[in-house]
Amino acid sequence: MTLPFEAFLGISTDQLLSLALIYTASYFIKGAFGFGQVTPIILLSAWVIEPHYGILLALVTSAAAQVQFVPEALRHGSWQIARPLLVANFAGATIGIWIFGSLEPQVLMLILGLSLSMLIAADVFKLLSTLSKHVDLRSRAVTLSLSGFAGVITGVTGAGGFFFIALYLKQVSANARAFRATTFMVTGLMVAWRTMILALSGFITTQLLIDAAVLLPCVVLGSRIGSRFFSSLKGERFFRGIQALLVFVALTVIWKAARGPG
Repeated sequence: MTLPFEAFLGISTDQLLSLALIYTASYFIKGAFGFGQVTPIILLSAWVIEPHYGILLALVTSAAAQVQFVPEALRHGSWQIARPLLVANFAGATIGIWIFGSLEPQVLMLILGLSLSMLIAADVFKLLSTLSKHVDLRSRAVTLSLSGFAGVITGVTGAGGFFFIALYLKQVSANARAFRATTFMVTGLMVAWRTMILALSGFITTQLLIDAAVLLPCVVLGSRIGSRFFSSLKGERFFRGIQALLVFVALTVIWKAARGPG
C-alpha cells in the first residue's frame, strides 16, 4: 500500500514505519550520549531507501535538530578552538559532496559500509587515542589534516568524519562542559556548511524538506527518551553494543552492494 499523502512518495507505509523506528532509535542514542545518531540512520536507512536520498534526509533532519543546541554553543563553546578546524573541514566537505554527487548508488553503498565500519572499528580499538600518544594533535599540520579528512568523509558518506574532530576537541578543551559546547558549535557550523553546499548544488528539494519534517517528531521523541533514561544506562557497555551492531550493519551493507541490484 502506498501512502495517501505527498510525503515520501513511492514508498510503502511499512517502509515509512521502518524509517520512523530508525530515526527514533538513533536519536535515542543522541539523547543518551550526545552524539552518534547519524551513522546508524545512514547505514540502516540504506536498506529502506536509496542511499543518496538517505544521506540527504539524515543531513536535513540533523540540521534542524542542531537548532536546539545553539544557546549552549554560544554560552560555553570556544570560537578560538573551533575556528582553525572550519576552513580545512569546509574545503574537504565541498570535495566530498562533489564525489557524493558523482557516485552510483551501489558504489556509494560500498563506500558507506567500508568507511563507516573502519571508523567504528578505529573507535572501538581506540586507535586514535593510541596515535595521540605519539603525535601532537594540537599541531597546525595535524589539526588541518584531521579536519580536512573528516570533511571529505562526511561529504561523501554523511557521517563518521566527526570522530576525528571529537578526539582533537577532547584534547584541547578546558573541561567537559566546554568540550560539549564546542562540539555543538563545530558540528552546527559544519552541518550548516554542508547543507548550504548541497542546496546550492540542487540536492535540497521541496520533497526532501517535506520528508524531513515528517520525521522530526521521531527526532524529538527519541532525543527526549534517551535523555530521560541516560542515568539508568550502563553507558560504556551500551555504547559498545551499539558500535558492534553498527559494524554488523555496515558489513551487511557491503554485502548488499557487492551483490548488485536485485
